[in-house]
Amino acid sequence: MLFIIKKFLYLFLVSYIKRRHFHWSSSKKDNFLIVYIFSNNILRKFLFFIANKFIKKKYSNMINYRLFVYQKSENIRSKEYPNNFLNDVDFNLETRKSFLASTNDNLKFEINVLEDQYIILGFAILEDYFQIYKIEKFDVDIFVTIENKEKSKTLKLAFPVNEKKHGIAHIAKGKNWIDFTLDLGEFSNSKALISISFSLKNKTFLIFPQLNKEKKLSKKNVKKLNTNIRGIALSKPIHCYRNKKNENIIYISCESFTDPFLLEKISFSKNLAFNNIKKLLENSTYFEKTYSVADSTIPNIPSVLTGLSPMQHGFGNYQETIFNRQFNHDIKFLPELLKEKNFINTSYVAYQRFDPLHGFAKGMDIWNHSKSPWDDSAPSANKIINSLNFFKDKNLFLYTHLNRLHGPMVNNNHSETPSLLSAESISDAIDYKFNDLYADQLKNLDSQIGLIIGYLKSNNMYDQSTIIITGDHGMSYPPDWKPKALKFPQYELHSRTPLIIKYNKEINNHKPEVDNNPTSAQLRCFLEILKYQNINLPSYFNGIFQKKMVEEKIAISETIFHPSKNFYGISVIKDNKKIYKLFNFDWENLKIKNIDYEKYFIFEDNGTIDEKKDTVFNKENFGTLNEQLDKIVSQNIEFNKKMESIRFPQTIKKII
Repeated sequence: MLFIIKKFLYLFLVSYIKRRHFHWSSSKKDNFLIVYIFSNNILRKFLFFIANKFIKKKYSNMINYRLFVYQKSENIRSKEYPNNFLNDVDFNLETRKSFLASTNDNLKFEINVLEDQYIILGFAILEDYFQIYKIEKFDVDIFVTIENKEKSKTLKLAFPVNEKKHGIAHIAKGKNWIDFTLDLGEFSNSKALISISFSLKNKTFLIFPQLNKEKKLSKKNVKKLNTNIRGIALSKPIHCYRNKKNENIIYISCESFTDPFLLEKISFSKNLAFNNIKKLLENSTYFEKTYSVADSTIPNIPSVLTGLSPMQHGFGNYQETIFNRQFNHDIKFLPELLKEKNFINTSYVAYQRFDPLHGFAKGMDIWNHSKSPWDDSAPSANKIINSLNFFKDKNLFLYTHLNRLHGPMVNNNHSETPSLLSAESISDAIDYKFNDLYADQLKNLDSQIGLIIGYLKSNNMYDQSTIIITGDHGMSYPPDWKPKALKFPQYELHSRTPLIIKYNKEINNHKPEVDNNPTSAQLRCFLEILKYQNINLPSYFNGIFQKKMVEEKIAISETIFHPSKNFYGISVIKDNKKIYKLFNFDWENLKIKNIDYEKYFIFEDNGTIDEKKDTVFNKENFGTLNEQLDKIVSQNIEFNKKMESIRFPQTIKKII
């Protein structure tokens, strides 16, 4: 009876195909009635009007959140496949551009096949079919035809749509995309037409067939789903070429990662060891005085992907709701730019705040996003290695955000156990002495990096790989870190991150080098990647700090919306000097009210700062740098105004 009610409600209420399927923010959060109501265009418009005219903010936020996450899968025109629309589909943890199909559709696209070419395709059975039809015990058959003027080839694949005994596969609904390769080698140097159709039947492929299979599989006993409702996603084909020299750009950003070489200088812990990272220096450039441009995690990834500072892109308010802000459409993301050089782009991140609905996945072919860094699905060396193997015949840009050093550092999820804990380190941490526990976890992080490097070397991929090791920011633990009360969050242990770049061998032949000039990690990585790929910076970089950062040997670090909402902090570092200013700031009108706090530092001979010393401002030492800081602040504010984010209510109005 419940199934009949659900089917009736679906057919009556649902008016489009949702973008999200089996996602923790939607189907795993709400009951079926909420899902259906928020999937109806007419009701969505009514709810938006009611929520933002007559209801208290607490409840209107609940409605606006659901209006945002239950949005339609938008049709996207594709020059590559002009006869088919592409759609962004969030299937469980992974976002891909996909074709949508029903069991009555036959997807067709043409490919100009080159030597030794194959394509990667993935499919997913969407929520719609499970909500309307009883298909848990069905198989999905996939029929593939490849043909040119001379020949044709037909393939049939079969998978269960949900857990059951099957001779080929064990599939759990809603877990992950199912990927397969399609070999086009025999169609080389021709234009091939590929046709793909899907069939859902209540039969099973058994590895040991029943003796009375004729009876079991007779037509009258096999039910077939015939529907025009599009409940199947086929991911956009990824073109790969065997025996072709490819390159990797592997960008590993580590959570709360203070430069371990700085920690060595200050004798941070007797347990400090990071042998794999040190080994990497043998053919890498180490940037000795690197600062994170962001002092917290939220503004980090936008800076990585856009090459912009936190003030410039404006993402960094931990109190903002998911539907409040999206990126300006004119801002180009690194993956979009790398498309010029035929890169496939994939990303593995954690934390709810990096939801692709914000726009983080621009240009990404795969955006894999787990709910938290403590999930078994969170980024790890194993996931990175799987991805490197998956795309071994393709130019690959891979970004990942690894978590081992952020509190809570210890967790017992499956992906991190068995693991040994030091009773002494934990006992010290209980007394707010976190150094040894941090050092213990740094060893685990170093091992993860070692596994990735080992895989690359053993598979002859190391030389043609650019490997970037850095952090989103440094450690933030008591007694130095004081949430919501800290007027100087840009102290050295929190601002200084490592930056190690092992370039593709063809770029500088693995020559080890130490660069001791100040630099901003996320911005420098963006510039280095584009420089060595011969890709021009977007024109809007003219006139802002990044354009002259390397030439002038200068770094910045920014804090936005801290220690409370109406603040903006910035450090500027050049030569042996560092200035920090905290402004009381009007974020609505992007205006400085006054300087709330400021500090001045001169570096010691070993490249460290004694932050217990109060250095007084004088024009001779700090006058020129102070002028540069004021100029950078002015440029950043003007850029934010020019490239203003899309804000609520426009974020929701455009999807209802």
